[in-house]
Amino acid sequence: MILGISLSLLELKKIRVANLLPGILVAPLIVWVLERLYGAPP
Repeated sequence: MILGISLSLLELKKIRVANLLPGILVAPLIVWVLERLYGAPP
């Protein structure tokens, strides 16, 4: 995502980074739920 934003700022190539935004919220949420269900690894 950072690479896509930097390429966009440098006007080298257009990469749609808005498609990646849900992953910023969804991935930590999944990890949090799994830690609650199964406990944190030792």
